[in-house]
This record gives sequence, C-alpha cells and structure tokens, in this order.
Amino acid sequence: MRDKRESTQFNAGGREPMAGRLPKVLAARLRSARRAVGLSQGAVADAMRDRGFTWRQTTVAKTEAADRPVLFAEVAALAQIYKRDFNYFLYAGTELDVLVDDASRELDSIKHALSETASMLAALKKDRRLYECTIGVATSILRYRNTGDSGVLLGDFRMLVERYGYLCMTLEDVYDSIGVTQDQLHGVDQVALQDSARRERAYYDSVIRTKTEYGESPELLQGLLDFSDGKPVSESLLDVLRESAGWVDTATSMLVDVIISAVDTQLKADD
Repeated sequence: MRDKRESTQFNAGGREPMAGRLPKVLAARLRSARRAVGLSQGAVADAMRDRGFTWRQTTVAKTEAADRPVLFAEVAALAQIYKRDFNYFLYAGTELDVLVDDASRELDSIKHALSETASMLAALKKDRRLYECTIGVATSILRYRNTGDSGVLLGDFRMLVERYGYLCMTLEDVYDSIGVTQDQLHGVDQVALQDSARRERAYYDSVIRTKTEYGESPELLQGLLDFSDGKPVSESLLDVLRESAGWVDTATSMLVDVIISAVDTQLKADD
C-alpha cells in the first residue's frame, strides 16, 4: 500500500520548491515591513543611499516584487531601516504565512493599544469624578460663606457624600483653604467607620438565625469583628463600610459641623 505522504505525480508540484519560494517570501516581508513603518519606496531608496547603496525607487519596487536578487548586506540595512530583527526576513514560509504573521502582529498591537486606551479612559473618568466632587464641595462651602444657611450646606453635603463617598474627604486643597486639618478629616472618617461597623454587626445579630449575606461571606463578618476589636483590616472592608448608610449619615453630619466651625472662625477673623 502506498504511503500517503510519498510524493506522487499529482502532489509533487503542489508546493513550490524553496529556491523559488524564498525570494517571494523575502520580497513580501520587505514590502510588509516598509508599509508598517509608513515609508514610501522613494524614502527607502534615500535611506539606502545614505548607507552607501546605489538604490533608486525602482530598486525598491523590484526588490519587493522579487524581480532582483537581494544581497545579505542589503537585507541587513533594510532591517535597520524598518526596525525589524534580521531573522524576521529569513522566514521560510509562504506569502500567506507572511500575511498571517503580520496580521497577528498588527492584531496584538491593536489589542495593546485598546488596553492602553481603556486604562487612559478609566483614569480620565477618575479625574472627572475628582474634579466634579471638588467643584461640588467648594461651591457648597462658598454658598454657606455667603448665606450662612447651615440647612442648605447639610443638604448639599448629604447629596455629595451619597454620590462621591469618601472622595469628598480627600480634597486637601479645599479643606486647607478653610483651615480644616487632615487630622480632623481622619477623625470624622474613623468615627463614621466605627458607627457603620456597629450598625452592620447589629444587623447581623438580628438575623443570625437566617441565611444572610454574612452566612455566605463569613470573611465579611470576621472583618467586622476584627475592626470592632481594633485589629488591622483590609482596605476593601473599609470601602464596604464607607458605602453603607451608617457611614454616610455620620460622616455627613460630622463633616458639616467641622466645616461650619472652620468657616465661622475664618469669618470672625476677617471681621
């Protein structure tokens, strides 16, 4: 029985011999590399002349059409011009292999660019949120300075803290401008966290005999216990506590009191 891999009259010519295939592959790779760096054939000819080769635009065209033999030194110079590894041009596949390889490289480049774009977009969204919060907090404080209406200030900050959470307490420049210290802000946060933890534990105690989110997340309960006992806890747990209604209520009330005291002190000093 004939081995299916054995060459036959039918399939012997199915693959072009290497001697005829390699020049075409090299030509395709040179053409693809030139296009990838955005150079015209004339620009490549200029770059080759700068390196001591008597090239013209037609030389580039014939090289990329596999219509002329290419010297080793020429490939080395072109690899430098195209910023490609020399081995890239020694690939022994077919022109279709070249297309697949180059397309894969371009796809990887696009994926990388998209990833970087996504990161930039996330950073921009974060910055937008920061500046929106800054404008909201500063505007509310200015309104209180001008009107003395603490009820409006409380309403403004309730909305701001509900929307931006702990971010409202990280605006050092805003609070420094009215004399509120970082220690004061830290104290407000700590009291609000403690109050939030107490409320969460009370909720757990009231439903301990039923299936709750704590039953499914024992690490959350353990985190609450640790925090209440003054033990170090993860930032993720603090973030959870800062999202609770208890934290928002306490932080808003205390923060407004601190702001009123600071602004009133400034106004008296100005008088």
